Order: sequence, then structure tokens, then C-alpha cells
Amino acid sequence: MKALSPALIIAGLAAVSGVVHGDIYKHIDEDGNVTYGETPANGATKVELSKTNLIDSSTFGGETGSQRQTPERYTEASQSDPAVVIYKSLKVASPENDQITDGLSGAVTVSFQPEPGLGPNDQLVITVNGEDVSEGSNTSHALQQLPRGAYNVSGRILDSSGRVKIRSEAVTFHVRRPSILFGNSNSVAVDEE
Repeated sequence: MKALSPALIIAGLAAVSGVVHGDIYKHIDEDGNVTYGETPANGATKVELSKTNLIDSSTFGGETGSQRQTPERYTEASQSDPAVVIYKSLKVASPENDQITDGLSGAVTVSFQPEPGLGPNDQLVITVNGEDVSEGSNTSHALQQLPRGAYNVSGRILDSSGRVKIRSEAVTFHVRRPSILFGNSNSVAVDEE
């Protein structure tokens, strides 16, 4: 068996010294053989080891306070993929809550404001009174020929697997439509809700 070089032994002992806190001694016998150990022999000298490079455990996922830190090279691929968007908010931009819309057409355009903008692999689903009316990459949708009444609108963003990433708060808007009273086509009154 080939003897280990003193440099390898010192390196090994230096690596262990981060865990073992004892002193290291070097001894050379009358034949010139070098040995290292934790207990001093006759004529042994204490080896001064340089401090080892210590790495904060948080670098490899250890806990630091209440935050977990992960080095960039270990970040999940989904977070570094530019096509993956993590949304801060999704709001109904229009109509405003409790907005009253008057008009003969009964048309209302609903629009959403995702923050950040809608990702290329995500879809916005627009729901009116509990029914999905639009799904796709458009952040607005025109509702046509709405009868008078109250409408609740909300939205949710789905990823490519169909999982919900974020939901908006619901907004209620009202449609008032004119009606003809008293049989006279020239007199128009608005039905109050």
C-alpha cells in the first residue's frame, strides 16, 4: 500500500478540523516517517491550520430567520422560464363596481387588468353571473344585448394545464333599458331598479 503524502494528510485533517475542534500534531520518527495525530508524541510539533472556508447553510436551502434562500443555480426552471408569469393582481378595469349603464343596445364591454400583463401561455376566463362567457388571450370582451338587471363579472387566469393562477374580485354592474310608457312611441321613460 502506498503511503499518503503529507500534503494530502494535512488537507484531510484541515477538512476535518471544521468539524473536530482538537489540535493536530506532526511527528517525524528516526526513520524519517511523518505521522499526524490528535495526541502529541515525543518530539511532535503542533500544526497550525489555516481557517477553512465555511459556507453559510442558507446557501444550500438552510433556514435563515424566517426566509429560505436558494442560490440562483438551484432555482426551479419554471421560475427562470420567461414564459411563466407570476401575477401580483387581476382587477376588473371596466365597468366599475355598481356602475349603471343606460343604452338601447344593452352592450357592455368588460375589461381586465392583470399585473403583470397576461403571459403567452396563460388564458383569461371571463365569468358573468356564474357562467364563463370568454376564454383566451384577450383581456376584454363585449357583452351584447343584455336585458336590464344586475350582472356580476369576475375573471381568472389559467396556466397551460388549466390550473387557476389568480382570480379577480367580482364587480357588479347594472343595465337600465328605456321602455315606452302610455302607448306613445315618442315618450320614453327609464325603468328604475
